[in-house]
Amino acid sequence: MLALTVLPRFVAGGLMFHQLDCLALLASLVALTLMVGGRSLAVAAAPAVGFLIFMVPLPYELERNVGGPLKVVATQASTYLLQTAGLPAVAEGNLILIDEVRLGVVDACSGLKMLMTFAAFAVGAVLLLERTRFEKLMILLGIVPIAVAVNVARITATGVAHTLTADKATLNFTHDLHGWLMMPAGLGLLALQLWALSRLVEPAAPKSDAPAFAALQFS
Repeated sequence: MLALTVLPRFVAGGLMFHQLDCLALLASLVALTLMVGGRSLAVAAAPAVGFLIFMVPLPYELERNVGGPLKVVATQASTYLLQTAGLPAVAEGNLILIDEVRLGVVDACSGLKMLMTFAAFAVGAVLLLERTRFEKLMILLGIVPIAVAVNVARITATGVAHTLTADKATLNFTHDLHGWLMMPAGLGLLALQLWALSRLVEPAAPKSDAPAFAALQFS
């Protein structure tokens, strides 16, 4: 077990392979829990150790293959919202044209980092909250739609700001502000989802430890 955790770290250090280095650290934590507390401690600590997978940076190929489609979705959806708001927005590739405004949806605007951050919050909620399996599944399935919706709202708000003012300092401030508001908005939608699920799904009946025959009434 020690060789399986130490050797990958040496390989990762030599090749500058950060993902392998992080995975080796997780394997080291698993080995440490097994050494200190045996299998029972490893099983109890498994959710906490597994949650640390979110600290592993995404490989470049995955970022490119996933981030590209996310940029297309963000561009098209934001253009539609801007058109719905009455603005003459047109999408050209990853550019949104609004009269003389050229709003570029670059890699940082794909929403991939927001998706991963929000996924960590959602998985944390699944691990900590006492909900039915169906509710937890719905929370996990809602990660991508909520992250995409928040990112589209941010790009749309940025596009509206560009039509209202040309002051660079103001635009930089609103751009950063909309970025900071993404996570509170995502968590707000998560809270709304949890509230809706609590209204739609009956809580699971508590398991009784009493034997079945204890409920029988004898006269």
